Formats: sequence, structure tokens, C-alpha cells
Amino acid sequence: MKYKIESILPLGSIQGNYGKLNKYAVKFVGQKNSAEMLMKPDSKVPVVGDSLEGDFISDSKWGLKFKRALSGGFQGQRNDPERQSSIEWQSARRDAVDYCIAKSRLLFDLKKIKEAEEELSGKHIFEVALYFKGIETGATQLKDKKEVPVETDQQSEQTDEDFSDEEVEKLVEKL
Repeated sequence: MKYKIESILPLGSIQGNYGKLNKYAVKFVGQKNSAEMLMKPDSKVPVVGDSLEGDFISDSKWGLKFKRALSGGFQGQRNDPERQSSIEWQSARRDAVDYCIAKSRLLFDLKKIKEAEEELSGKHIFEVALYFKGIETGATQLKDKKEVPVETDQQSEQTDEDFSDEEVEKLVEKL
């Protein structure tokens, strides 16, 4: 919840478990008592009129405390489409490699050596990764009890024959 600062008074500094912390007595609009708030020395000191997001902790043996809400970290990256796409490609590539290795082992056990080798080609792994990426982004649909890739703006217009083995290897490396 957000609270607006009515008054703030520095109370010195203390040595915490993770280094020096500045101590403040902060009174918020609508609150009877002031609360103690600790901040890192390099943090921007809030001023009267600023709004802080956080919660009050009343069960402290040192009195009422105010704990600010966490900020930064991965929160700013959650909605980054480029990062999300990168994560989906990493997952699709890993799943494709695992799938192709497992299928080639099965084919090898069945004495189908040629098919086992084809499963491990860069081109085939790339095709499987594209398929898995489509599943993760919802770009595939179930049709006649077979999953069929659905053409989306994200997928290339090129067919398998348009890629040389060399191009596929380069694309796989970029993944």
C-alpha cells in the first residue's frame, strides 16, 4: 500500500547484518505514530510529500517499523518481449535437443542407424526447435489428432528446403 510522508527525521545510523543502514523516524499522513525506517546510505532519502509503498510491522520489539516494498530486480524485465522470446527460444532449443537425442537412441536401438543420424542433424534439430517454440507461444493447434504448426508473424515464410545446412547451423548457434 502507498503512504504519503507527513514528516521525516534522521535518527543516525546502525550497523546491520549487511552493512551500514541509516535510520529515520517517518510519520505518514493518517497515522498516529511515527514508524522507524531503515535505508542503505546510497539510497535516495525520501522527502515530505513523497509517497512510499510498503507495509507497517507492529510486532517488532523495537516498536512500529515501516518496511518499503521491494523494487528493481527482475520486476522491470517481466514484460520485456525480447527477453521473453529469448527465454522461449532457449527452452525450445533445449527441448528439441533432448527430444532428438532420445528419439535417435530409440532408433539406434531398433537398428535404424540412418534415421538415428538424421534425427541429430542440425537442420532437424532446428525444425524441432521451431515446432517447440510454436507450442510455447501458442502458435500450434491440434488438428486430426496431430499437432500442426500454425503460420504466425513470428515464423519465417521459408520452407525447410530454403535453408542450407550451413544456414541452419548458423541459426542454431544464434539460438
